[in-house]
Amino acid sequence: MLHATRRQLGRAGLWPILLLLSLTIFQEALAQVAPTYDIVYVRAPRYGDITFTKWPEVINPVQMEPGADLVLLHPNATEEVLFLAGNGAVVDPVPSFDAKWVYFSYFPDVRTAQLNYQRNFAPMRGADIYKINVATRQVIRLTQQKWEPLMSSFKVGAAFHFQTQLSDSRIAVVEYYNLNNNGFGTLLAFNAHKTAGAAPFGSPLDTDASNPLVRRGVWFFDSAHPAHLQPRYSQYRFSPPGLTALSAFTHGEDQASGYELDGSWAGKVTHPSAAPNNDALVVWSPGPVNNLNRPTELPRADGGIYLLKSGAAINDHRQLVLVKNDPRFNEMQPKALVPYVAIHGVAAPATLPYLPNDGAVHATLPAGTPFGLVGSSSFYKRDSAPKVADSPRYRPRNLSLATGDRDRRHVRRVRVVEYPRESLNQCADVR
Repeated sequence: MLHATRRQLGRAGLWPILLLLSLTIFQEALAQVAPTYDIVYVRAPRYGDITFTKWPEVINPVQMEPGADLVLLHPNATEEVLFLAGNGAVVDPVPSFDAKWVYFSYFPDVRTAQLNYQRNFAPMRGADIYKINVATRQVIRLTQQKWEPLMSSFKVGAAFHFQTQLSDSRIAVVEYYNLNNNGFGTLLAFNAHKTAGAAPFGSPLDTDASNPLVRRGVWFFDSAHPAHLQPRYSQYRFSPPGLTALSAFTHGEDQASGYELDGSWAGKVTHPSAAPNNDALVVWSPGPVNNLNRPTELPRADGGIYLLKSGAAINDHRQLVLVKNDPRFNEMQPKALVPYVAIHGVAAPATLPYLPNDGAVHATLPAGTPFGLVGSSSFYKRDSAPKVADSPRYRPRNLSLATGDRDRRHVRRVRVVEYPRESLNQCADVR
């Protein structure tokens, strides 16, 4: 709680008190605005405020608690279990365009004894994709372990993960520090379309004016500190147009969440998904929402489903509309069970034309070769024959022939020069 003397209140002004009063009024008004549609989500076991629970996130996207069921939540707060996970876990539910089916991934066994310690504790039985008819409850298994689940290669620093597209076409994505935050952080949004004639992103220097200030909660010091309760901002390198924080009350850093104006935890958010009226369903947890003592890891995450109205930035978690939060469970990955048109105004996203390279574009680009390459690794170590099974595959041998027995691991710098096609594998001018 805030404790301030009359002199301190006079110096700081009455704006914090007035803001709290306005937030209370705003919260009471929003409390009457609940979703009028069904929501499908994953309900995972929770074991109180002290015991750690698993959440899938970028450093280990296949970690889940056994018994994570697929659940259908109705507007009247009643709910039905669509798919019982048993010893396994459901992840990533996605409604079909007409909202009659729900697609999801299912790990049949995620108990500790069934995890592969040689594969970052991934479930040994893997996962498959299923779909369930919401009306008839018919379940159809769509894959048969013909491939393994994809694993993220991201290993360090912050992640931009768990994204959705709002009704107004903006992209919303969670920024969080991997591993220690269980996928919780702050929700950013930016324009999906660029402005003609304008730079598509900001400067590589984060403090440049082309990168906007993005709010990350408030500073919280001793009440006598001049920055106490003042808004806290950050800037991102290469900011896309319109970058802002929708959950402006918190951050995605590797430490406990920030504080609200009254000194309570601000909490963190994750798992956004678009909903009608430009709303976004999110999962919010109170508390520090970090697994380290920075300054504490307790209470543990208690994820619940909330509604962020109209795609508007909010400065206090109490502006979120509570949909469902049972402390016995972690509610996660909510999706509005409505047709695609109810969110985006069209029956389905546009189908992009298939543009394979059939060899007719240019004589130096035979069928199956890519139109472009991204990154140095793409041209000195690649095996690319997209969509053309019988095309020649390009596997350049050691580029540094002049150095004898050296291989790609010794490549430090590359000088690009023009060579005839027949000399591609004889480029000696590489250091």
